[in-house]
Amino acid sequence: MRYVVAANSGDDFYQWRLLGPNGRRIATSAEWFFTQSKATMAASRFKSRCSSWNYEVYGNFEGIYRWRAKTEDNQVVALSVESFSSPYAARTSAMIVQENGGGASGP
Repeated sequence: MRYVVAANSGDDFYQWRLLGPNGRRIATSAEWFFTQSKATMAASRFKSRCSSWNYEVYGNFEGIYRWRAKTEDNQVVALSVESFSSPYAARTSAMIVQENGGGASGP
């Protein structure tokens, strides 16, 4: 796993992303940042605290599930990129990030 910071195509806003071993996006910051350095700082913050934050699985009426990571004061800081067909699959993905995000390379 590794963290990268990238600009949205055509925009001047930055977001951090957590990539899996295959280079596929697993998670992304819940916020866009005006500078690359602020996005990098946010990625570092997530990396250092991801194991202690709360991960919430949520779904919609169509049976699509995702997860989000929240700070102690309920601020959403990260989102799953992928959608899942079951709460179990979403929870498994969240657990992988919670357990391994702190050891990922970067930012």
